[in-house]
Amino acid sequence: MMGFLGGLLVVLTAYLAGRLLMPNRTHYARSRYEELTTSILLGLATLMTAGMAATWALGTFSFGIATLLSLGFAGGGVWRIRREWKQAVEPCAFPVWERPLMLSLAIGSVAMTLAWPLNEFDPILHFGLKGKLLFGGESIRGEAFHALTGEFGRIMTHPNYPLGIPIMEAWSAHFRRMVGSLDSIPSCLLGVLFARRSRVWIAPFWCPGRSSWSIGCGLHPHPLCDGVPPQRCT
Repeated sequence: MMGFLGGLLVVLTAYLAGRLLMPNRTHYARSRYEELTTSILLGLATLMTAGMAATWALGTFSFGIATLLSLGFAGGGVWRIRREWKQAVEPCAFPVWERPLMLSLAIGSVAMTLAWPLNEFDPILHFGLKGKLLFGGESIRGEAFHALTGEFGRIMTHPNYPLGIPIMEAWSAHFRRMVGSLDSIPSCLLGVLFARRSRVWIAPFWCPGRSSWSIGCGLHPHPLCDGVPPQRCT
């Protein structure tokens, strides 16, 4: 359901939303690193809040809602960046030798997320299922979100949980639908990169005899991608 490029577009939208809402540099001095990280955190909180408000008001989180919110926050963020482009920033507090370590940590976190999805109860049934329902256009006031029992047993777990994470997953899926097949390319390239070097990174998907490319194309950021859970070899 979700995808690599879709997730990046959500993070970019969050960054632009955060830049829109952050104080002016003349009132809040900061380095570019502080500005980047704080903007992303502020933007993610803003997207979750706006997404939940729109979902509760309209009953669902459709592609149109995601598009309008994204265009509004992104446009405002770009306007703010252009307005403050020439304003001075503070020097980064990290020593030069620490910056490659921070970058390596960020890249490793992304690679591990792609290579080893969170295949546990909470990510799948508390967040992943609700995200798929929202992406599919289900109303939060309908049976899919509130029916606790059905023909095959329990349907929805904890219907009173906040919808922040499911909305972000649905948001990423809407972006993925926009970029289409381009979204599978980064996962394939990461699979090619790591398949020959370390089986630990892609252990849930490793099958002896398969090519690195086929293994790489099997990597997804979530076990509910495309509605097909990852398969282990027997």
